[in-house]
Amino acid sequence: MASDTGPRLSDLPFDILDLISKVLPNSDLKNIRLASKAMCNYPLLRFDRVFISAFEKDLDAAEAITSHPFFYKDIKEIVWDDTSLEVHFLSWLAWENERNGAACANFMTKIYEEYEQNKKSGRYVECVQTAVEKFKHLKRLTFRGRRYGGSSESFLDTPRSSAPHLLG
Repeated sequence: MASDTGPRLSDLPFDILDLISKVLPNSDLKNIRLASKAMCNYPLLRFDRVFISAFEKDLDAAEAITSHPFFYKDIKEIVWDDTSLEVHFLSWLAWENERNGAACANFMTKIYEEYEQNKKSGRYVECVQTAVEKFKHLKRLTFRGRRYGGSSESFLDTPRSSAPHLLG
């Protein structure tokens, strides 16, 4: 059995652990967390990109990263997904309701209503503006749009220096 008298990785200051975590591959970080009960609680995660859309879960995740004391520091890219759910989506919900019962359609209707509310209130735009201000290492904004049928295209990919006029 190993002796508990030596120094431990978990005894290092968080700033040092953070520096170490930036040079290790994710597989090594996973192994460190699995090997040490103390280390499994350290937030040695790397987020370099955040996705923001009008969907509730995307906004919740982006806001959690933006307000976290460590996670926001290394964000280099925001992908703003301006997905558009069109009238065809409501037709699909009605068809899905007939095919699989109300549970799926009710769930999707809730997601659709949250999406519409976030679009109308501008919450997703505010989330992008807050993120641009907070993410000091931001290098890129990617704007994407999806339309009914699943097509996706990046219609603007811009470095940070040209973003402020786009965000008003």
